Amino acid sequence: MKAKTKFGRLIAIFCLSFCLPFTASYEFIVDPTSSSPNEFRSLEEAFSQVGWYLYYLEVTFTLASSSAGTTQTLGDDPILFGYYPFTIKFEENPPLSQESDCFLLPRLAFGPGTTLYAQSLPKMTLQGVNIQFIADPAYTSLIYEVNEVEFTNVCFNNSEPSRSLPEGYMGYDFYIYQASKFTVTNMIFLNDGYKRFFIYNTKETLITNLVFIQLPWAKQTSNNPMTYYNVAFPDSTINITSFSIMCDPTSDLAPNLVWIRGFGTATISDMSISECNLQRSSLNKPFLFNIQCGKHLSINGLSIRNIKHRIPFIATLIIIEKILSVKLSNIDISNVVTDAVFLKIADHCVTALCYCDFDQSSTVSVEVTNWKITHSQFFNLSIMLSEL
Repeated sequence: MKAKTKFGRLIAIFCLSFCLPFTASYEFIVDPTSSSPNEFRSLEEAFSQVGWYLYYLEVTFTLASSSAGTTQTLGDDPILFGYYPFTIKFEENPPLSQESDCFLLPRLAFGPGTTLYAQSLPKMTLQGVNIQFIADPAYTSLIYEVNEVEFTNVCFNNSEPSRSLPEGYMGYDFYIYQASKFTVTNMIFLNDGYKRFFIYNTKETLITNLVFIQLPWAKQTSNNPMTYYNVAFPDSTINITSFSIMCDPTSDLAPNLVWIRGFGTATISDMSISECNLQRSSLNKPFLFNIQCGKHLSINGLSIRNIKHRIPFIATLIIIEKILSVKLSNIDISNVVTDAVFLKIADHCVTALCYCDFDQSSTVSVEVTNWKITHSQFFNLSIMLSEL
């Protein structure tokens, strides 16, 4: 039996090397309406044909325009491993700016029975798809030690189709794990509070045009829906350009949204928070944004508009803890009513889980320039800038 299996593999290798046309790449076309024998009705059907291709060829799955709005999977708990790049892309390129735009894309679902595991690829690209990440009580969706990971023109739907999960759910997250470079260009992130998109030990992170949308049925949990956590690279870099956080005006929940911990240099520019009515939270000290344990942080261009943040206990919009050098510039606050601390900068840990893995000095330099505040009210415990 073993001899037959080995012989079969040798035949497969021979055919890939000599039977296929000489090319460095291979493309699978997915078209649900096609009757061509050279095209596939679903991504699952096409992916089942991959076999040894990833060991010898760059593989691309192209979803035809007829797949818009359809649900696609890679089949039963797909495993990707190989030596060449892997791409899933939609042949259309519709602009993304709001939640409804996500339904113009093919839906790529990962969840129970379809959990993603990709390892050791030189590059993995998802382009033009609506990634639906569904809670899985057994497995993490994991892109592991892939050299370059690229998400372009995608939605990351981090919500449950049922809009609920069992009480005390302790399921798994979606990980970008130990990539050399992770690039996001034009992404809408839909959040309901249950699960995390986790960027772990990534050396270089580039995010451009990210819209974070808090859904009206979102729950308050201790999870930070988008988390960057680095304990491997003291000189790692994060560059975020054009980052918008949009609350649903019908919800009064004050969520924890973004947590960044452990980096060399982080640069955030053109960030905005708008249309939030934050009146309640089950957490002790809720925050929208928490940045910890880094060498250099620069935030240039922060707009906070049309916010009500009236929580009757200590809350903070933005927390900065144990960063050696902090520069804040061009901050515009308009139509804000709050009881919270607007910005807290500390040379020690204010929140839990703030142990710094690298040798980290206390904050020694804070530079704040060009602040503008209009039509805003600050009450009770509210503090504009707190240095501890």
